[in-house]
Amino acid sequence: MNANDAVLITEAEPIDLPGPRVVYCNAAFTRTTGYTEADVLGKTPRILQHSETDRAALDRLRDALSTWSPVEVELSNARKDGSKFWVELSIAPVANERGWFTHWFSVQRDVSQRKQAEQLVSRARRADAENLALEAKLLERQRNEEKLAYAAFHDELTKLHNRTYVMDRLNNIFRRLRAGRPLKAAVLYLDMDRFKLVNDSLGHRSGDLLLMGMARRLESCLRTGDTLARFGGDEFVILVEGEEHESAAIHLAERIINRLTKPFELGGQNIFTSSSIGIVNIYRRLRQPRRLTARRGCRYVRCQSRGCRQLRNFCGCDARECDRSTRPSE
Repeated sequence: MNANDAVLITEAEPIDLPGPRVVYCNAAFTRTTGYTEADVLGKTPRILQHSETDRAALDRLRDALSTWSPVEVELSNARKDGSKFWVELSIAPVANERGWFTHWFSVQRDVSQRKQAEQLVSRARRADAENLALEAKLLERQRNEEKLAYAAFHDELTKLHNRTYVMDRLNNIFRRLRAGRPLKAAVLYLDMDRFKLVNDSLGHRSGDLLLMGMARRLESCLRTGDTLARFGGDEFVILVEGEEHESAAIHLAERIINRLTKPFELGGQNIFTSSSIGIVNIYRRLRQPRRLTARRGCRYVRCQSRGCRQLRNFCGCDARECDRSTRPSE
């Protein structure tokens, strides 16, 4: 106990309302609370309570008084002007020479600064926790957006770009053509030979494995900057751009066909497959990509009518076959 500790002495009873009356207060009490001695003598300590005083602390206090036990609690009290402050309250019963409890002796120490510091720390921790939770939500949202963006432009099975991505790239190329800023480009359309036979005879899982194996083998044939996509089913598309796009597309197609001479291993079996390839060079007279993609069926029919492992080169201005056609050497 020090000189700044507020002291109150009350009668021992009644514990219930209106409560024991104050018979003494020291100068520290009047300085701390703003009440004068005349204000508090004959009143009960309940004049210090307010609507936000902790009910649980008051219940602990009442339980101790009911059993004549000493108690320590922390309470939020109110000064005479209504301002609030925190106290560390210690109460003990006082007995007379015959052992009867006659008074309660209480010491109140102002701990407002400590409680304010604790509240600041608590608010800072809550703010940190809220910020961490917000960051986690933002990261989760970002991951979900990235997953959606990836799914929008990629094939789930092969992890290649998909038809949507290729059409977007082609639309961009044709926009540049119409704006007079052409990009030199060629498109290779690949259709796997005998895929349906493998899928039907060995099962869909084997068909999926064959598609994934084909995707990896096609990737190994690409140059830097070439775009490979699964167009749908057993069809693949490669977009070749650059000054030497025509010769690059031919060489790429020949490289693919030669690479496909090696079998795929599926479940301990060697599976041989090949691909019919059609090449279209993009020119100014071809105005939109759907005209280009719409012709791939007739190109495949022409290639496959000549047998497997056919490479046919078509111009982009119409459906006529160009002079150059190739059947790669064995």
